[in-house]
Amino acid sequence: MLLKRTVDIIKFINSDTEEQEEVEEEVEEEEEEEEEEEEEEEEEEVEVKEEELQEKVEVKEEEEEKRRCLEKRKDEVLLQQRRRQQHQQQQQQPTRVPQFFLYSGTVRTKRENGGSGSSSSNSSSNSSSSSSSSSSSSSSSVLQHPNHSRERIVM
Repeated sequence: MLLKRTVDIIKFINSDTEEQEEVEEEVEEEEEEEEEEEEEEEEEEVEVKEEELQEKVEVKEEEEEKRRCLEKRKDEVLLQQRRRQQHQQQQQQPTRVPQFFLYSGTVRTKRENGGSGSSSSNSSSNSSSSSSSSSSSSSSSVLQHPNHSRERIVM
């Protein structure tokens, strides 16, 4: 009987250790599964973060491209405005009378002024589209220019 009890105790201990081993194996398997799941979740999180970062980078690149396009367009508009403004200023500035035009009704070129001093009479062949009339009784002439008011010049 004692032997039988001892055998039973040994069997019980053995069975208990077998159960314990089975339980340990199950626990190990569960832990491994949990670790695998955690790794998969971490990988998914990393992938999601990478995708989000890639999207952010793409959005920033698009914004940068839009900003560059806007700056370029702004520069073009400013350039057009400057050109228009310069054109308007040129249109508003009075036409300059050529240096060789004298208000007495004669035209002298620079060469003639510096050289022989000869002059030729100018009736209506002036290239600056002004008309000049000279008075024979006095030594003054009247100039009428499109961009100037009537002036009386005494020679």
